[in-house]
Amino acid sequence: MISHQTNILETYSRIRPLGMQLNQQLLRHIDKSTMQKVGKELGLFKRGAFVFGSEEETNVLVDFCILFADGPHAPITQLQRSDSFTPDSDEMQILEAMQRAIYSVFVFDEIDGTGIIRAHDYLTGNTIVLVDRGLSDTALPNFALATNLIPIPGINAFMTGGAALPLDIKDENGKHEVAAIIARFHSFAEEEGGLSRKRQRLFAKQLIRILLRHNAMEHMETR
Repeated sequence: MISHQTNILETYSRIRPLGMQLNQQLLRHIDKSTMQKVGKELGLFKRGAFVFGSEEETNVLVDFCILFADGPHAPITQLQRSDSFTPDSDEMQILEAMQRAIYSVFVFDEIDGTGIIRAHDYLTGNTIVLVDRGLSDTALPNFALATNLIPIPGINAFMTGGAALPLDIKDENGKHEVAAIIARFHSFAEEEGGLSRKRQRLFAKQLIRILLRHNAMEHMETR
C-alpha cells in the first residue's frame, strides 16, 4: 500500500505542474465568441457583458471553455496540433487525459493528509481516488463538491481540473434543483453505463448554472 501511494504521489507531483502550465497555454486558444457563448450558457454573460461575483467564477468559465469545447477549434485540439510537444511527452499525455475529463459530484470519504482522497462519486456510485494536496489540507469528510476530474496518466486516479463548487447551498429551492439534476443524470449513467460526452457537457452546464445562481462559490470562499 505504501509503495502504491508513493507511486501515485510521485506521478501527481510530476504531472500537476505541467497541467497548470498547459492551462495557461490553452487559455490563449479560447476565442472571444466561445467565451461569450459559454458565458451565456452558464449565466455569466448578460446584456453584452460578463458578470462575475468572484475571480473563482472566472475560473469556472475558463475551465468549461477548455474541457468541453469540441471540434478543430477546441483549445486542446489546437494545442495538440501545434507541434509543441512530441507524441510520447508528458504534456501530450495530459492533453489526451483532459479530453477524457469528467464533470461529477463527489463527497469525501477518506482523507489521508498526504494528498490522496477517497471519494464517493454520486453519478456512478463508485469510489474514486483523487489526488489534490490543497483539498487534502482543507477538505472535511462528507463535504460534497462538483468539479472536473482529469485521469492521471498511468495510474488509476484523478486530479481535479480547475475551480470546484460546493453543494452546501442554503436555499431550499436550490437544493431541490441540484438533487433533481443529479438524480436525472445518475439514471442516465446507470442506463447507459456512463455518460456520453454530450451528456457530460449538459450535466456540467445545468449544475454549474444553478450553483452559481445560488452563490455556491461564496460558501466555498468562507470555509
